[in-house]
Amino acid sequence: MSSSSSSKSTVQLSAWEHFNHQSHHQQQRPSTTVGNVFIMPSSSSSNCARTQRHRFVPLALPGIRYAQLVLGTLYLSIILGCVICFNPAITVMMNISTSPLFNNGSFVNQSAQDFAPSFLPLADRRFNYTNLQKSFLLGGTFGACLLQILPVGYAMQIFGAKRTQLFIGIAVSLATGLMPLAASTNFYALFVARMVNGLAITNLFPVVGAICTNWAPLKERGVFLAILSGYIQLSVIISMPISGFLVDKFGWPSVFYVHAFIGLSLSLWWALFYRDDPMAHPLIGHKELALIRYGKRPATVGKDGTSKHGQPPYRQIFSSASIWAIFCAVFGNFLIVQFFNTFLPMFLVSSLHYSNAETGLLSALPLILQFFVKWLTGFITDHLPSVKDINKFCILFSACLTLFSRNVSPLDRRPLLNVGHW
Repeated sequence: MSSSSSSKSTVQLSAWEHFNHQSHHQQQRPSTTVGNVFIMPSSSSSNCARTQRHRFVPLALPGIRYAQLVLGTLYLSIILGCVICFNPAITVMMNISTSPLFNNGSFVNQSAQDFAPSFLPLADRRFNYTNLQKSFLLGGTFGACLLQILPVGYAMQIFGAKRTQLFIGIAVSLATGLMPLAASTNFYALFVARMVNGLAITNLFPVVGAICTNWAPLKERGVFLAILSGYIQLSVIISMPISGFLVDKFGWPSVFYVHAFIGLSLSLWWALFYRDDPMAHPLIGHKELALIRYGKRPATVGKDGTSKHGQPPYRQIFSSASIWAIFCAVFGNFLIVQFFNTFLPMFLVSSLHYSNAETGLLSALPLILQFFVKWLTGFITDHLPSVKDINKFCILFSACLTLFSRNVSPLDRRPLLNVGHW
C-alpha cells in the first residue's frame, strides 16, 4: 500500500474512531453495525438532537460528498445562467435590422414600426424597447433580489436549503421558459418575468454556506468553498457559449427554452439526490459520514430537542476590518463579472460585429481563467497552512502583475491581445 493511501486510511480511521467515541461519550452506549443496519446513538447536530435510531444503508457509495458538491455547483450555475442568458438574447431581440419586416432601402424612420406582429414566428419578432425600458429589464432582476432577500433568508431558516432552493429553481426555470411569451405580450409581462428571475440571486451564497458546513470535512472546506463559489464563473462559462450557439442556429426563444429545461432537470436531481443532513442520505457510508463530522463542534441543543443558535454578533461583524476587506473584494469581483455578463456581449455584437456564437465564447474566456484560479487558491488554502497569508498574497499579486504587464507593449502602449477583426 502506498504512503498516500495509507495516510488517507489513517485519517478516515481516526475520524471513525472519533465519531464512535463522541457518540459513546454522549450516550454511554457504543455504536454497532448489524448487516446493513447501523445502530447509532444520539448526537448533537446542526438541525436537532437525535435519539437512538436504526440507519439503513442499502448501498453505500464512496465519494457522496463530492457528488453533492458537483450537483450543488451545477444547480447554482444553471439557475444563475437563467438570468445571464437574457443578456445575449436581448441583443437579437432588439436588433430590428434582422427582422424580415425591415426594409434596408427605405429612408423612412422605422423605429416606430411594430416588428413583433402576431403573424410572425417568435424567433422573427423584434422589439423596440427604449433605453429606460432596457435598463429596467437589465436591472430589475437585481432590484427584485433586494426585495426578496429577507423573505428567502427566513424561508432558509424554516425549510432548509434543499426545499428553499428547490422552490427557487423551479420558479426561476418556469419564468425563464415563459419569457418569449411574456415578451410577445407586452413589456410589463417581460418585466415581471425578470423580477421573478431575481429569486435566483437571493439564495446562492446561503446555499453555498449550507453545503460547505454540512458536507465538507474540515480539511476540504477550502476546496469546497472555491468550487461552490465558482458557480459565478461557471454560469457564464456554460450559459454564454450555449446562448450564442442557440441564437444563431435556432433563434432567440430557444435560449430561454433550453435554459428552462436544464434548470427543471437539475431541480429534479436536486430533489431526489440532495440532503441537508448527510445523516439522512441513503447512499452515504458510515466511514464517510464520520469523516465529514470529524472535528466539528456540535450545536447546542435545548431541552425540547431543538438546536439553540446564539445571537449573531452584528456589532463585532460590522466593526471588523477583515469583514470590510472581504466586502471590498466581493464588490470588485462582482463589478468585473457583471461587466462581462452584461455589456461585453453587447459591445462585441453591436460595435465589433462578432457573431453571437463568437461573442459567447469570448465572453466566457476570462471567467474560465478566473474559475481555475479560484480552485487553485482553495487548494492552496487547504494544503499549505504553513505559508503565511502575506506570502500567499505576494505570490498571487505578482502573478497578476506579470499577466497584466505582458498584455501591454512598452513601445506603443497598445494591448497585445487585441479584440477585433483583422
